[in-house]
Amino acid sequence: MAKTAFKLSLWGYAPVSINLINTPGTYILITALLCYVFAIKKTSTFTADFIIASKRGLPSLITLFLGGAMVNLMLDTGQITLLARHMTQWGSSVYGLLLSGLGFLAGMAFGQGIPACAMFSKMQMASSEMLHVNASVLVGLAAMVTMGPANPLKPSLLQFTSSLANITNRDSDMFNLAFKWQLIQLFIICVMSLFII
Repeated sequence: MAKTAFKLSLWGYAPVSINLINTPGTYILITALLCYVFAIKKTSTFTADFIIASKRGLPSLITLFLGGAMVNLMLDTGQITLLARHMTQWGSSVYGLLLSGLGFLAGMAFGQGIPACAMFSKMQMASSEMLHVNASVLVGLAAMVTMGPANPLKPSLLQFTSSLANITNRDSDMFNLAFKWQLIQLFIICVMSLFII
């Protein structure tokens, strides 16, 4: 599989090795293609379905791409390290609360949890040294907050899921329905962070 990898270098960054065969998306694509054997609609065609799915997934993919670009920019310019330095100056208890709140907002803003999780996970390495806390605890907390509570509130995810069900102009209803439950979950995580950090 290593022979199928290629390197890509843009904007002066170090080359990144990309292997399309061993990425999770490849196996999802293979599974989707194999499902055509069991198509419910006999009129279903790969081309038509691919066009429809691309239209539905485009906003999420653009958000993921731009979110990833912003995360790399913030990491490269040292903004995340600066944020970690300022957040740790008040101690581990306040840091846990700030991390929970900021992680929740970042997870919601990016539309995907992956960029926010990547950004806050890398931030925890510097924070763990400053706070003298195990890095795995902080990384786990960052992943839990960016990937979990914010999921039902992400605008691009709401739009994507409503498009899958052919529901139009109901994003705000879905957001309002989930909001109070997600705040309760965030509150529980904040309380837990006071005890584990």
